[in-house]
Formats: sequence, structure tokens, C-alpha cells
Amino acid sequence: MPDQTLFDVQLYAVVRCKLERIAADSPPEAVEAARTHPQAVRWLTGLEDLQGRGAFAEEFSYFLVDVVGDVEFRQSCWYHAEETPLLQILRLLVLWDERGRADQTLDDLLTEVRHILSRSL
Repeated sequence: MPDQTLFDVQLYAVVRCKLERIAADSPPEAVEAARTHPQAVRWLTGLEDLQGRGAFAEEFSYFLVDVVGDVEFRQSCWYHAEETPLLQILRLLVLWDERGRADQTLDDLLTEVRHILSRSL
């Protein structure tokens, strides 16, 4: 086996925890209320343990890959586990530019971007 580079990989796991009875006018407002809920803040800051109220959601959101020996982390890279709306939009913009902006008008591209955003928070 040829010499291979050694990597340290940090896996960012998704933990599912439930906050019940969040009052809001819409689902996006409920998400925002949950994000800033005092209980969620205590969990995220480590001030309080989940105490059995959370579970590994069997998915990873990000990966951080460091090259062993790169003490300044100049070669470190982040990877997303799945396609995110932001990545979809960036991919559309790059493809649009690479094709000379000829196959779509900016208005058409923005319509597609709005559709992607409407399916996310």
C-alpha cells in the first residue's frame, strides 16, 4: 500500500430532542421560538444534560477533516452530509455563469432560487 495521508475526521451528529407545546403563529416561528427557548439554550451550551430526552437521530450534518500534522489547520476542510438549500442555490449560480448565462435569464434563475427557499426555513 502506498503512503497515504492520515486524516482526523470529526463527525457532527444530529441529536433529536423535543420541546413540547411551543406557541407560535406559523411553523417557521415555532422553529425560531424553539431555537431560542431557554431549555434549548441550556442543552446547547452544556449547562444542562439532555437527561435521556435526546437521541442520536441517525444522521450526520457536517464533517470536519483535518490533515494529521497540519498544526495550523490550513488544509482542513468542511463537508456537508447532504445537499442544503444554500448549496443548491450556489450550484445553480455557478452553472448559470459557466454556461455563459445564456440558458436562463436572471429572472428565471431567481424564480428557481425562490422555489428552493420556499421549501426551507
